[in-house]
Amino acid sequence: MNINCLYQQDPNDVWMVGKVLDTIVNALTAHYDGVHTFTKIDTSYMNPHDVWNKFGYFNLMLQNPENNKYIVITFWDKMFNIVPDCGWDTENIVEVLASSGVHDDDHYYTPLQNFEYTPFTYPVATQEALVHINNLSRPNSQRVTPDKLSFKGALYQLREVLSNDDRFDVTGERVTCEEYISDLNNNSINLSLNGSGETCFRDMEVLGLGSCLIRPKLVAQFDDPLIPNYHYISVDFDHLPLLDIRDNYVESQADVVYNRWLEVKDDTDFINEVAKNGKEWFDRNVPPHKVAEKAVKLLDFDKLK
Repeated sequence: MNINCLYQQDPNDVWMVGKVLDTIVNALTAHYDGVHTFTKIDTSYMNPHDVWNKFGYFNLMLQNPENNKYIVITFWDKMFNIVPDCGWDTENIVEVLASSGVHDDDHYYTPLQNFEYTPFTYPVATQEALVHINNLSRPNSQRVTPDKLSFKGALYQLREVLSNDDRFDVTGERVTCEEYISDLNNNSINLSLNGSGETCFRDMEVLGLGSCLIRPKLVAQFDDPLIPNYHYISVDFDHLPLLDIRDNYVESQADVVYNRWLEVKDDTDFINEVAKNGKEWFDRNVPPHKVAEKAVKLLDFDKLK
């Protein structure tokens, strides 16, 4: 079968998504040599601005040109964008591989209804970040437990609430990639908060360092399950009522995060065990060649016939 591989290609791209998508296509080409022919098509010129449509930066489309059926591998933040109004010919999609953006609402993070996807995996943010992670990764017992849970990044929703709460060290300060990874590397436990797609690059970066990740329990599923309180320490909001006033709901989450922190911060053995498990999960699922191996395993091109 001839298969078109449509994705944005830039040899100077510093972000990891482009590197991962290219590694997937190269792995498929090698694995199916003599069985399928894969043709790379650069979609950069097709979509210079709109990241949410099918030609957006975060997507790889594997398309049968004879019938236009296609499989999507995506790291995009919002699966509810996969609709005709956002430039998707949904009648031709046969499968979506994703592990982010599968939630319905950016406040309550309930699962997206009537959306089927094949759980996949997720990368770190940049190629530079992966270099620093590989250089700095070490046993978690060599790190210190911080006085407060800290976070640096764009501030919105729960992030913004915690930035105004003295029990946390949450700021919107911008630092270099090296400084950012070094800051994470100092702590035996690091807070991550939901990103635009729920799953956050920071999640993967903390896991990769071998530090312990603490974060809200994930809605997104992974091909290799990321297990709460085994691979990361989970903060569970399920018991909170879905308050009609969204700001009140988000503000009520701060106490839950803090109380979970108090429960675990002195349990060094638990923190180090979760960190070790998380690092092992990262090594199996996040480096580009591991993402490519996963794609080769999961993809069934008979679905494109």
